[in-house]
Amino acid sequence: MSTTKVYVVANADRGIGPALVEVLSRKHEDIVIYAGACNPSNATKFKELASRFPGKVEITEVASGDESTSIALAKAIQANHGYVDVVIYNAGIANYMASASDVSPHAFREHLEVICSLPQLSNESKINTPQINATAVLVLYQAMSTLLKEGKSKPKFIAISTEAAHTNEDRMEPFGYASYSASKATLNYICRKIHYENSWLVAFPITPGVITTSKNDSVGHVSDKLFIPLDELATSIVKIVDGATREKEGGQFMSFNGTKLDW
Repeated sequence: MSTTKVYVVANADRGIGPALVEVLSRKHEDIVIYAGACNPSNATKFKELASRFPGKVEITEVASGDESTSIALAKAIQANHGYVDVVIYNAGIANYMASASDVSPHAFREHLEVICSLPQLSNESKINTPQINATAVLVLYQAMSTLLKEGKSKPKFIAISTEAAHTNEDRMEPFGYASYSASKATLNYICRKIHYENSWLVAFPITPGVITTSKNDSVGHVSDKLFIPLDELATSIVKIVDGATREKEGGQFMSFNGTKLDW
């Protein structure tokens, strides 16, 4: 009898998140996916997936960077399963494109501290409850680390990143990524730090390339030829995540096509 695979996809209602949940649901027969959303009542896509894949998709309230909802999710998983096999952190915004000379401190902070308003909070609390692009990775890892140690397969902690996080010379094009790139470079560092601190874990960031939902963002210089359908990207990422090992992908900056990227 196979053991149920337990996955957590945080911020699953953003970007490539819904496609990841759908691909995982299709691929694995015995799986439970905790799909985290800031406001589950508005997560219509997940309700559809939960109906299509009975017993596989659990819609949960998780505000990225919020310790209380992350811990509450961990407690629920502990009660239901006692372990987690794979955690995928999915989040990020690119709302403002400007150079380091021109980016405003407010816009820079916004990319590090994206506000996620939980419906039950007061207006004052909503203002002061940040969904932090980089710090949220650490918050999620800390909430899930004990459960990951109990994973029934090789435990994995994966974060969705971006090629814009490169810090090498040939990637420093004047595209105005100062705020977005800095937040994702921080995410990359945290993932690599987690890898080196935990010999029992497979941890790495992975970039999905330019996803179709980005067409509404400030990426006007990107050719339409670079946009890849979400299902195709999600399928590639799930294949890499499911087959990843500490020796090959662990601590690396991975691309959706399986190549290793420079930091």
